[in-house]
Amino acid sequence: MDADPYETLGVRRNASRAEIQQAFREITGHYDANPDRDEQAEARLKRASEAHALLTSPSRRRSYDGARDSARATADVAGMPTLAVAQPSSPGPRYELMGEHPQHRRTVQRMVLIYLPLTVAASVLLLIQLLSLLGGSRGAIVPLVLIVIVWAALAFQAATALRDLRAEPMFTRGPVDRRWSKGGLLWLFRSHFLLVNRQVFVVPPEIFVQVSEGSLIECHHLPHTRTVLRVLLLRGDRTEWQSSDPTIPI
Repeated sequence: MDADPYETLGVRRNASRAEIQQAFREITGHYDANPDRDEQAEARLKRASEAHALLTSPSRRRSYDGARDSARATADVAGMPTLAVAQPSSPGPRYELMGEHPQHRRTVQRMVLIYLPLTVAASVLLLIQLLSLLGGSRGAIVPLVLIVIVWAALAFQAATALRDLRAEPMFTRGPVDRRWSKGGLLWLFRSHFLLVNRQVFVVPPEIFVQVSEGSLIECHHLPHTRTVLRVLLLRGDRTEWQSSDPTIPI
């Protein structure tokens, strides 16, 4: 980073991981709550995302702090002003962790707790309408069809979440074919989507702003719900990445 990540997030040098996470959540919250975002807002969120990724990685944070302290000591000896320390780039293919979701299992558990009871409730309504139809009530046909559609959607979500409770993560590697956002409930919240290898992934805004269509990424996710664990941005010569083993994650 060219900018100081601590100043970018507005936290102290000795800030804990929880304080860093809280500061970043406040920034992303302002971003999602503002429907009229401009390029400057996108750039600020991107800088905050880079700072968050650096400071929440213990090894990267130690490396940055060490390099910064060393640069300050050198500058003090030479009588020169201290400059921000940029991370050196290495030749050849390399990757950058754009974001991760360590609580992905809890996300799947919440999906089970939401969709399974709803599926049971829809099953009860389905049975009631079916008995009504068998009893000679032709007016139950339309509600029965609607309930079947809702039941099928809920059952599918519950089944995929249950399968992912014990499923092993997998990965999808490839260019971003498309990226888009759309409003959520009452347009108060926005969801951000990436299309990679004909699979759609929902990603948080800090990842969304760091990629563009054509960016080469590797997305680690659960196989059925496609809940994202982490996303890597692959840099360097694409032919070298494409020649790597497609069965082994980076």
